[in-house]
Amino acid sequence: MKGRAGLDLLILDYDELIEAEGKTEFEQQRVIARAAKTLAKELKCVVILISQLRKTTAGEDAGKPTLQRLYGNAAKQKFASFIILADRPYVRELQGDEKEAELQLLKSRDGKTGRIKATFNVRSLRFEQAEETHAAGTWRHPSEPLERD
Repeated sequence: MKGRAGLDLLILDYDELIEAEGKTEFEQQRVIARAAKTLAKELKCVVILISQLRKTTAGEDAGKPTLQRLYGNAAKQKFASFIILADRPYVRELQGDEKEAELQLLKSRDGKTGRIKATFNVRSLRFEQAEETHAAGTWRHPSEPLERD
């Protein structure tokens, strides 16, 4: 396909549905994460591996996810160049505005992380930049201090 028509983007949706070698689910996810990274390099295109978060446990804040909440083993964290969480409170809590969203860059090879407010367009199934922007909605480098509310 790449040679015939070109290929700029490949989306693997979602990792739990992909069959892979391995005795355990965690071993299979490691194989998938590594294969996705290898595929991106070989095809010289963006590969997006869609995954889910572990369910929150007592004491965890669902609105403040961490890399450790990625479902599966640490291979996803290790091999990913970027990890972006698309958070929609409406989906998470089943109440509120279905268009409200936040995109959270949890990992970036250049070190910049952060959150931006977004609007989810339910007709096109796309995230769009929210109309209101503020300082908390910018990416930051880990060496920069966090803004306190």
